[in-house]
Amino acid sequence: MENNLFRGELSDGILNSSHLELLFLSNNLISGNIPEWMGNFSSLGYLRLADNSLEGSIPLSFSRLQQLKLLYLSGNNLRQIPPGVYLPSLTYLHLADNELDGPLPSFISRLSSLVSLDVRHNKLSGRIPSWISSVTDLRTLLLKGNSLESPIPAELCQLKNITILDLSFNNLSEKIPLCLCSMPFGKKRPLPIDGAFSSYVFRWSMPSIVAYEYVGLFGLFEFATAPIVRSSYSETVPFLTKTRNWLPW
Repeated sequence: MENNLFRGELSDGILNSSHLELLFLSNNLISGNIPEWMGNFSSLGYLRLADNSLEGSIPLSFSRLQQLKLLYLSGNNLRQIPPGVYLPSLTYLHLADNELDGPLPSFISRLSSLVSLDVRHNKLSGRIPSWISSVTDLRTLLLKGNSLESPIPAELCQLKNITILDLSFNNLSEKIPLCLCSMPFGKKRPLPIDGAFSSYVFRWSMPSIVAYEYVGLFGLFEFATAPIVRSSYSETVPFLTKTRNWLPW
């Protein structure tokens, strides 16, 4: 139901869908808080509510969503995430373009399966926490457009799987850790099938420009008259290079 004109608060009419696995409602006119009853969807794996006018915080009831892999809440007016939220299966977390303030939410440190974290264009402040090294599977870390302060922690160098790191438009200063020079950024290991970055070369009159698209095999379902067919979901990560934003298409 994405890209429509649904407005007002989320209705509890979909509560009858006890086996719901995917809910996509991005780019509508939905407002109010994310309701607590959404935590009752025990089978929910993929939730997209981006580009609405949702307020408040992520409800604590989300901790019951033990199967949730994708949480896409960018482009809303969310202000906080309770530290008690725990989502053990979460792989892709998008919280860009909200009103989050204060330190980087500490609940992220417990997301052991997290691969992609996007909190760009919020009001986050303080230092990049040392616990960031505990999220060892991170491939993309996008912190652009906040008010994060110096210094850049050396713990970032422990993220050996990182491929895209965006720290632009913050208040960072002091020395850049030398260990960043030894990070492979995806270039020194074979690209895996799942969780790989594939390169795309755009040919213009100017020299070729290389961008990267994050390919994550979500295992979404295509519904047809025949038995359900499992397909892949391609996650695109736009990122900043030399002050230009590039989005593969």
